[in-house]
Amino acid sequence: MKVFVAGATGAIGSRLVPQLAAAVDDEPAPVRAWLPFLADQLGAPEPRRVPRVVARLLGGEAAAIMLTEVRGASNAKARRELGWELRWPTWRLGFAKGLDE
Repeated sequence: MKVFVAGATGAIGSRLVPQLAAAVDDEPAPVRAWLPFLADQLGAPEPRRVPRVVARLLGGEAAAIMLTEVRGASNAKARRELGWELRWPTWRLGFAKGLDE
């Protein structure tokens, strides 16, 4: 899951690595995997699934692509060039522990 986080932004900005736009966790996952988990952690109802055509009508093509097609990414460049490490290496740990802070 892509996350724009303050710690990563600070490390990235201080070292000026223009090719690195986002920090991600070590467990790439589609929205259909992490969103129900997040809802459960928040005590919210499980998100409804809607056909892609409906998502495109409500949120536009970019939103439909982000929710259905975006692939996982890697932190290899941030680790290699910045020595950056994640506080919580997976979205599961981040949602479970980070929401309590």
